[in-house]
Amino acid sequence: MNRSTSDAQPPRILITNVHSVRNAGDHVLLQVALEQLYARFPGAQITLAMNDPASYPSERPERVVRSFTQWVKPSGSGGRGWRIGWIVLAPIWLLWIAAVAVGQRWWGKAFGLPRAGAQRDLLRAYAEADVVVSCAGNFLYSSGLLRLPLLLHLLALVYGAWMGKPVYMLPQTLGPFRSGWEIRLLKWALQQVRVVMVRDQLSMQLLQRAGLAHPNVVVAPDIAFLYRGHEPSFVDRLWQRSILADPQNRPPVLGVTLINWQAQHDLFAGQAAYELGVAAAIRDFVTRYDGVAVLFAQVLGPNLADDDRVPARRVAAQLADLGERVIQVDEELSPAQLKAGYGAVDIFLGSRLHANIFALCEGRPVLAIAYQYKTHGIMQMLGLGEWVIDIEAVTGERLCPMLDALWAQRVDVAEAVRAGVDAVQADARRAVEHIQRDARDGQHG
Repeated sequence: MNRSTSDAQPPRILITNVHSVRNAGDHVLLQVALEQLYARFPGAQITLAMNDPASYPSERPERVVRSFTQWVKPSGSGGRGWRIGWIVLAPIWLLWIAAVAVGQRWWGKAFGLPRAGAQRDLLRAYAEADVVVSCAGNFLYSSGLLRLPLLLHLLALVYGAWMGKPVYMLPQTLGPFRSGWEIRLLKWALQQVRVVMVRDQLSMQLLQRAGLAHPNVVVAPDIAFLYRGHEPSFVDRLWQRSILADPQNRPPVLGVTLINWQAQHDLFAGQAAYELGVAAAIRDFVTRYDGVAVLFAQVLGPNLADDDRVPARRVAAQLADLGERVIQVDEELSPAQLKAGYGAVDIFLGSRLHANIFALCEGRPVLAIAYQYKTHGIMQMLGLGEWVIDIEAVTGERLCPMLDALWAQRVDVAEAVRAGVDAVQADARRAVEHIQRDARDGQHG
């Protein structure tokens, strides 16, 4: 570590693998991480290496630089394209940044930096950092062309270690992986991290099968369980525009989030069947219980494939004959507004993991649709594993009875939710403590 992490000399912290605040889940993971780091390291100077730097509010005190992913795949509405030149020249620029790291590690000087630009800003941020922290989430899994997203996320994770910095990983789901070489590469990368935090037992089991020999691997729940934001005034405004305006005669309300998973994941071909199944479950709930369904959008970008309004509009169109019994919320909402909205429904059918976490933190019974096994891991941690269905298995025939059973058991499930969330929150608060303790021990050791 370049400098002391004592209170007298606050550290410079670089947070890597930050995605976009247009994704409410990623936004909250970052917000909670910042709150916890500032609390544990008062006065810290924090820099964010982001995939979507334009999304970050300019009034925030943190400095923002462009991530390695931004070098190769710029974010933007509708843009999914890779910079082919950067991919073709990858061996050359990897040797270049490795040489910069060697200079910083052995001579305390990052030789060979450009005079200006995004590349200089990022490499200088690594060079000047006292602590490097990889943001929480789920980005270490098989995806994309040539597994480039995974490779870039792993590079962001280990590059600080190449420069001789202590590197920490906040709670992360690992996998799924398609190939053995990916797991071997992950194992190599995590051996360079001082404290590895995984957010579920499924990820821990993956590391155990991989034979990772690491002294500091910790299971720590998703830190989004610590998010306290809540904006109930938004719900009042939303309800006033709908059939829900009269609180004395309010019908049962089902909250829903969807995901355009086929547009994001090339191996999934069941998007249409999934949307048909969700539409059937909504129709069944609305007609059976004279209810209302509210379709929220948890994620709006940074690219069109990530925008949850796209599948929500398609599902709403299938249910157009239900009129005002189906409400699609098309506006961009803050995490606090989303969390309040989820807390105002009676039960929740969620495809987005952090939409489910927000609803659970509000005490709502949740039927979770798992597009990756991270959802199973979180629900099992809460003792709610029976209330999950894989996205590949979604049909009206399967989803309708599950939603009906959740409605029938909603009171008991809500009690189990509250007890599970209380326990998980207590464990989640310890995540940054692991970083603080290791940094302190490293300083004095």
